[in-house]
Amino acid sequence: MRNPYLPRIAKVTHVREEAPNIRTYRLSLEGSMEFTPGQFIELTVFGYGEAPFSISSSPLKKDSLEITVRRMGVVTKALFNASIGDVVGVRGSFGNGWPLQKLKGENLVLIAGGIGIAPLRPLIEYICFRPGEMGEDDRCPCNCGRRRRRMAGANRRRN
Repeated sequence: MRNPYLPRIAKVTHVREEAPNIRTYRLSLEGSMEFTPGQFIELTVFGYGEAPFSISSSPLKKDSLEITVRRMGVVTKALFNASIGDVVGVRGSFGNGWPLQKLKGENLVLIAGGIGIAPLRPLIEYICFRPGEMGEDDRCPCNCGRRRRRMAGANRRRN
């Protein structure tokens, strides 16, 4: 098992504009990073610092991970200047994550506001791609907000 406290180099492979001042970054690491929905990473933008970010991609996808970021501080402003192919440092994954075993068979209602959808996205994708594990098979993902243009993930299509 890899030591999560040792930094790894990751390459920015995709950047998606979610809303004004909110972007999702896809990061590619050598090897895979195991994580469960609800965990986070520490991301270093070299020369600017390190900050924690929730993982916002599915744990079922092993070749990359995504973080959704709101520009608001030194590290996030520097990250917003990053281009595809740039490298960052990644430590983790950290935290306990959502108690998936306790949720099995339960009907769930997940509520988030604004950028708060980012840490729920891995749980939503986990539930949607593993039908029958978390309660009734009928699910209706819904993303609401005051202004659609300011909602993280509002432009994503459901597969």
